[in-house]
Amino acid sequence: MRIVKINIYRFLYILPCIFFISLAIPLYAKDASLKIGITSSLNKVFQDPPYDFQGTYTNTAEIELARNEYEATQLVLFPTRDLQKIWISASNLKQIQGKHEIPATNIDINIIGYINLIWPEIGKNRSGFYPDPLLPNQTISLSKDKPQAYLVTIHAPTTTPSGDYEGTLIISDSSGQLSTVKLKVHVWDITLPKISEFKTLSMPQWSYTWSMWPEDKGYSWPSWDERKQRFIKLADLAFKNRLPPTATLVSGLNSHNWKDQGWTSIDYPTHDGEERGPKTFNPQRTDELINYIMKKGANSFFIAITSDIYAIPSNAKQREETLLKYLHDVIPHLRKRGLMNKVYVYNVDEPWGKAVDHAKSIYKLIKKEFGNDVFIMQNMNQDNDTIIGEFQNNFDAIDINLGFYNINKTDTYRKNNPAAFKDFWWNINIWPRTHPNLFVEYPLVDARILGPMSFKYNVQGFEYWDLLSMEGIINYSPIKPGELKLNWRINKGSLDGLLVYPSADMNFYSSLRFESFRDGMEDQDLLYILKKLDPHNSLLQIPIINNIDDYTQNSVEYLDFRRKVASAIETLKKAKPRK
Repeated sequence: MRIVKINIYRFLYILPCIFFISLAIPLYAKDASLKIGITSSLNKVFQDPPYDFQGTYTNTAEIELARNEYEATQLVLFPTRDLQKIWISASNLKQIQGKHEIPATNIDINIIGYINLIWPEIGKNRSGFYPDPLLPNQTISLSKDKPQAYLVTIHAPTTTPSGDYEGTLIISDSSGQLSTVKLKVHVWDITLPKISEFKTLSMPQWSYTWSMWPEDKGYSWPSWDERKQRFIKLADLAFKNRLPPTATLVSGLNSHNWKDQGWTSIDYPTHDGEERGPKTFNPQRTDELINYIMKKGANSFFIAITSDIYAIPSNAKQREETLLKYLHDVIPHLRKRGLMNKVYVYNVDEPWGKAVDHAKSIYKLIKKEFGNDVFIMQNMNQDNDTIIGEFQNNFDAIDINLGFYNINKTDTYRKNNPAAFKDFWWNINIWPRTHPNLFVEYPLVDARILGPMSFKYNVQGFEYWDLLSMEGIINYSPIKPGELKLNWRINKGSLDGLLVYPSADMNFYSSLRFESFRDGMEDQDLLYILKKLDPHNSLLQIPIINNIDDYTQNSVEYLDFRRKVASAIETLKKAKPRK
């Protein structure tokens, strides 16, 4: 009896332990099924080895930003088994010392999708699925050993008090809460301007408002009003990401050359009329679009993009008359509104051979007809050191390819004739295939460095040729709900000219490259602020950039530089006596 009694006591002692352990096992199993990694917004994390994860495994994410700025971090889920119905949500961010909150509506959680690059632009780069599309937050499934990255972006409104905030990211699965991540946010005592000193714009065509949703995919032909609604959706996203389509949004001049064909016509949105009939200026719709871009913070826009109207002698006179007719309709209206200091006519794009002299003739024609308050921008993407000299005194703003900056001997021309280069822009595109660029396989630092690099080289503006180019895309189809790996196959071109992804419901999704570009433009705004406070500060030399093609590719170094700039601004603001 004594032995039995002892065994019963032991059993009674062990029973509660067994009970609590049994409760703990499912929780432990859940935790063990998912590792959580945090890395910077500049890290491309792949789903197939090598993953190239450059962060740490932790349950705490930290973000620093100014007021009126967007800044992001990446949350990466590493499942050790298949998981169903994964969902991530965010709480409000509460001020640690104070009562203010940044609402959860200011936290964007985007699933990072993948695009299939079958032919990298640079041969040594990997092929396969690259992270880039930023898809809506949604319930998804995770496969064992297939990391899934999320971009978590904070926006601090201009009214946000500086200081430290904390909140929570909640990760749930089909059985309930799986894990949490503490989100620590520090808001600097700095406010970025609504309208930047730096000018940016892009050139997507109105035709994309129907070609992105083609009839052979089951979509109907849109009316002009439907096209305008779609273009405004694109513009909303592009304004947010600091590359608005203001080159084409308020331009009704349709001027193109293709092989031995050329035409110039007046069209929507500035004018109304039958396709081949006379066109009537529509000041109401023109003002509607101008008011929209002004409200969004536009500091520049094109009213016309002309091709070489003299390329084909047989119709050159008619094309010249059409160009002048269009400008006679639009320019007086813009003068009445006092907008001529924001407006450009974009002359012949990338002229070669006879087109160089033709572009000069177009410049003189417009100046003679309308006067010097019409600014004319001349693009001259050539890989030689004579093209800038050839165009001397035939432009008000110059636009060259960043990759040709040194080849063009740009510094020499700017030094010898500074008055001619008060409005100096640059661009990037498929040629030359140099760094920095926005190819999908290039490091994301390439996109972000464009802001500080523009500051270092005293550039006033940046234009990008497109947002929705379909060149080199095979098997295109708008992104369907729940589609995380796009069936597109990217051929040579590496998504040059495509920074947004059309969805099946006629919206546009952003991309890692697009958001990184925006972040770089915001970093440039910080540099402008620092320059006003201390024009001789050593940070303004941008030590992370040695030359056009020699700059840090290390995201830690880049973000550390940004932090130093913000710290210098806050220190100078505190030291400056208040008036």
